[in-house]
Amino acid sequence: MVYVEALGENECTIHRAVKNSRERYWLLWFYVKCTDGFHHDFAVPVIPNGAYNENGPGGRSWGLTKIVDGEWQISPSIHVTVDKEIDARLPGRGSLWHDTPRIINVKPYDEIWMRG
Repeated sequence: MVYVEALGENECTIHRAVKNSRERYWLLWFYVKCTDGFHHDFAVPVIPNGAYNENGPGGRSWGLTKIVDGEWQISPSIHVTVDKEIDARLPGRGSLWHDTPRIINVKPYDEIWMRG
């Protein structure tokens, strides 16, 4: 496991999260350079092998789909506003970061989160 504090620019890690002591889900943490010129870390709930869901186990949850061994694609795009709110749409206010990340060089190929 890679700790969030150890991430380099454009790196990410996935950690298990718990909601209300019962519901478990996965958080994708990423560390990126933003339009303000600074590096920030953000997290979004993801559903490995699943689709975007406004009411997923972690709330609004992004789909995370395996493309080939070692490559995964987020869907839809992740948008971070200047207020550091995270959304799947481009709102009318300023953007701190926006991307549709493809995660590459994922190893090993049998992490528990990959099972969904």
